[in-house]
Amino acid sequence: MTNSGSDVYDELKNAVSKVRSEERKLESSLSDVENKISNLTSERELAYVKLAEIYLPSLDASTVKKTITGLQSRVQEIFVEKQQKRTDLDSLIEKSKKENNDDEKSLSEVTSKLNVLVEERERLKKDVSCDLSKNDTYTKLLEETRIMKEKLDGYKKRQEAFEGIARKDIDSYKSNALFKYLLDCDYSLDQNSEYTAKFGNNNKRLAKDAKVAKVIDFSAQKQTYDMLTQMPELLKQRNGKRQQEIDNLIEKLTATEKEAEDRYKLTPVLQKIEALLEERKKYQSHIQEHTSNYEQYSAQRKELDGKKDPFHAQAIAELKKYLKGDDLSRLRELARSTDGNEDDIIVERMGEIDGEIRQLKDLAKSIISKREEVSEKVKGLSNIANRFSSNDYESSRSYFDSSFNVNSLVTGYLLGKMNESSIWSKIDNEHHRRPAESYHSSNYSSYGGSSSYGSSSHSSSFGSFGGGGHSSSGGF
Repeated sequence: MTNSGSDVYDELKNAVSKVRSEERKLESSLSDVENKISNLTSERELAYVKLAEIYLPSLDASTVKKTITGLQSRVQEIFVEKQQKRTDLDSLIEKSKKENNDDEKSLSEVTSKLNVLVEERERLKKDVSCDLSKNDTYTKLLEETRIMKEKLDGYKKRQEAFEGIARKDIDSYKSNALFKYLLDCDYSLDQNSEYTAKFGNNNKRLAKDAKVAKVIDFSAQKQTYDMLTQMPELLKQRNGKRQQEIDNLIEKLTATEKEAEDRYKLTPVLQKIEALLEERKKYQSHIQEHTSNYEQYSAQRKELDGKKDPFHAQAIAELKKYLKGDDLSRLRELARSTDGNEDDIIVERMGEIDGEIRQLKDLAKSIISKREEVSEKVKGLSNIANRFSSNDYESSRSYFDSSFNVNSLVTGYLLGKMNESSIWSKIDNEHHRRPAESYHSSNYSSYGGSSSYGSSSHSSSFGSFGGGGHSSSGGF
């Protein structure tokens, strides 16, 4: 029993969905905490105003109220601006997630349709293959092609071996200073040669070169040297002609295969598969774009949360300084010295608020840290799932051994015991693909099959998703 590629892909997507859900909960918790801090801050400032109204003369009370209100407004404006930026980023992040989910759903639907058509393609290709095996002309032509290809393979090996020997021998000839000297000056006894035309009137040069040529037997060595330099190209041309003969046979085989495919209505199935493959590529591209946007917006939000605006910090400092000034300290002292309990309740509540705000701020920091950690996990798992899909590992022919457990890999990743690279390496190494039904003519072609994706499926050995040699065929 094996694990299908599509099942493994579903488990990966479910893992991404769960981590994204955790991220959304943390975002919601952070928003709740920040709202509580904002409300408590406002409550504390109103408490100061109430105490001022009770104990200070109307003029002083009014001054306190105006000052606190002014400082509070400055803080609030900056806070609201920052919150709006974060809200905008949160909205963009959620939009990316939604669009990603929509495209993943569409991709899943396209992949399901594709797998159905691939099964139909494999069934029809078996019928076509059976039909071709009964065609004597086709089988004889195929056997002739096979024999010619085997011979060509032998010729090519000999060509490669000769080229290796020739390179070494040519280097050896060129390392001989005397031979290299005569070679560079195009030495020749031919009266019509460039050498004679250039040095014919220089008797000393002619005599010296002739002596050197005799010593090293240049004429014989030059013949061997010319053979070493010219023969590789001659062998290449001969093998090219042999390959062209094979390609001509391939065209005849392809025409017969195409006729059988049309007869069994395989061609329109291949065309439908090609169209779905293009649609699949479109959704994969969209998903990659959404993932990139998500990472970009998350990074901006992280920077915003970790950044302390200097104007906001100054406004907060002024407000804190004022709230801890002599006038307000005196308000608290007055509250403690009076007999009534209304002011005591206010002061006590102010102390409680200070404690609650400190706790909530610590909680907010903790949530932000956890959310960023989870965001990184979302990013990593999304990258793995996208790469899985880009490699067509969820195709109907893709599978993993029964011992393969992607959930254990995900758990190890979430616990920090594995990284994105190690998980993908494990997935890639454990992945298998069942061979597609194929004809044999493509094995003998110099270009992996002359047909386009939608024509002859004999080129299937070069593209496993679509069953053709087309680059979009992938792994289906």
